[in-house]
Amino acid sequence: MILLSNISQRFERPDGGATLALHDVSLEIPRGEFLLLAGTNGSGKSTLLNVLAGVFPPTSGQVQIDGLDVTRHGPERRAVSLARVFQNPYLSTAGTLTVAENMRLAELRGGTRILRLGLNRTAKTRHADALAACGMGLENFLDRPTNTLSGGQRQALAVVMATIVTPKVLLLDEHTAALDPEAAEKVMQLTARLVSEHAITTVMVTHSLDHLPRFGTRAVLLHLGRVQEEWSGAEKSALTSNELQQRFAGLYGG
Repeated sequence: MILLSNISQRFERPDGGATLALHDVSLEIPRGEFLLLAGTNGSGKSTLLNVLAGVFPPTSGQVQIDGLDVTRHGPERRAVSLARVFQNPYLSTAGTLTVAENMRLAELRGGTRILRLGLNRTAKTRHADALAACGMGLENFLDRPTNTLSGGQRQALAVVMATIVTPKVLLLDEHTAALDPEAAEKVMQLTARLVSEHAITTVMVTHSLDHLPRFGTRAVLLHLGRVQEEWSGAEKSALTSNELQQRFAGLYGG
């Protein structure tokens, strides 16, 4: 479970002023929940994800994961139990390594990273089986350098890598935003399936109004660093694009 208690994040500006990106945000995210964070630029969703990842500690407040206070733990310390997929398809994988080497590196997350240890026929069969479910032909490219893949293939690989050793927490930073619609849909379907199968506590930042009713178990709308609205269950599933557009327009003066 993730518990965010009274999180505020203040950034100093060059002009001597300050920007308060998060205002006293409190959220409880039960184990296995798939939470979507929505909002336009400046709403605080990426800042909140970075606080969860340990990129920077909050100015005030506390972050707990499974009862452990990790507020002052940096990203390296959290990486043992936390996985993250970035918006840029090229940030979550090592381009000069092969697909199989990337998969093996992901399997060794949190342990001793001797890359070629165990990278044998058995391992490649295991990797091929895991990648076949992506529906992008990745199981046929195990010995191909990752930088030869398309953006969609590389992002699908990143999602499989992030979940091949089930993390306590999965963070998704608009991980389909840079993809074409067909690839984005495949990656989202893959993401939803893996999160559900492994019951991974997941937080996903999204700009897509289409994602809110279709994916996840709960959606939170941030506005100016505060939690503005929440939807879950049947209420979330019933959301329409027109309704969401009107709510966003009302918040942002449209």
